[in-house]
Amino acid sequence: MTWLLWKSIADWSATSQQLTMILWVLWVWFMVKIPKYYVHFRRYPQDLVLFILVKPFGYFHNFIKLYALLTLHKVSVSSYHPPQPWPRPTRRPAPSRLRKGVVGADR
Repeated sequence: MTWLLWKSIADWSATSQQLTMILWVLWVWFMVKIPKYYVHFRRYPQDLVLFILVKPFGYFHNFIKLYALLTLHKVSVSSYHPPQPWPRPTRRPAPSRLRKGVVGADR
């Protein structure tokens, strides 16, 4: 959408183009990104001081995801060695009241 906006205002003056793009960025920031966090900040107003970290954390998290995507080829199923299961416990004999021939064993 930003590209379409840029193409649609290509014949405007440079000042008008810059103002329009600044307004577009502000619109996207305040009308798309902020309502996403509105409920959280309404419940926990003390977290508003952390609001300035929302955008840098988003970029940092995107770099982590990009790194994971770029290194995905280094991991394969054959490189995963699941832990060995514990030895199965030996079965204890059933309590005497449930052994064959005892009353109630056929339940």
